[in-house]
Amino acid sequence: MVAMSKDPAATKITLSEEDVLKAYPWAYKELTNRLRERYTDFLVNQRYHDIRKPLANDPRYAKERFLVPGHANSPKTVFFNPNIVPEFDKHYTRKAF
Repeated sequence: MVAMSKDPAATKITLSEEDVLKAYPWAYKELTNRLRERYTDFLVNQRYHDIRKPLANDPRYAKERFLVPGHANSPKTVFFNPNIVPEFDKHYTRKAF
């Protein structure tokens, strides 16, 4: 297990772009599609954005990275970890399967 720390004596770990993509594989569209499939009452509206935006700042659930790794002029976007889904379970009704 890895935990983030501000302790300067903590062990440092470097993640490659491939590691980041494995940990945070979903772009906004993929996250939105997964949530749309999961819930009966899900809509892409202000409620969704109000729930998602704070989670996007939490490193347990999201990571901002360049769309084209290694190119400093590339635009950045947020990628999401699938572990974010249970946070949405608190706000939406799951479909019965």
